[in-house]
Amino acid sequence: MIGEEPDRDITTADVAARIGIPVGSLYEYFEDVPSIVDAAVARMLDRHDELLRVATSSSVSSVHELIDVMFDAYLRLYTEQPAFVLVRNSSYWNEHHRRWLIDRVEVFLADVVTSMLRAESSSEDPALGRRLALIFAAGDAMLQRILRDGLEPDPVLASDARTTVKFMFDLVTNPVS
Repeated sequence: MIGEEPDRDITTADVAARIGIPVGSLYEYFEDVPSIVDAAVARMLDRHDELLRVATSSSVSSVHELIDVMFDAYLRLYTEQPAFVLVRNSSYWNEHHRRWLIDRVEVFLADVVTSMLRAESSSEDPALGRRLALIFAAGDAMLQRILRDGLEPDPVLASDARTTVKFMFDLVTNPVS
């Protein structure tokens, strides 16, 4: 299943057969394929949150170091759970899944990134959080694209993406007049 494009016409019987359980057992827990996808996305987002918490629990002395830590956490998430990228790039990724992820990222940014920025700078730009969320989304999109074709990222592309995210952050926090 890893690396395969999910079939939009997949049935619960197909899922049950694929994982080797009777379809009746699957129905004990899930009503239909969308509920299976919802459960899988929820588990992947729990792992997302766990990796971000662990990654930022260590002492991080600069925003660039934080970007490195976050980038590494996302690389780990996407290589550990390749289905996350697959589902996010499929027709199974729905608006409510996107909202779940955005809500979690916004909480993370509010708790970690914003407080770190305030400690480093005296400016209290109210739009900074929204700009950081855009940068975070851009970095995430770059990683998804880098990993879309396989589990091993091209090291040059990954390095370029990391540098680009740092550059974007520097532009947002220190705009050129």
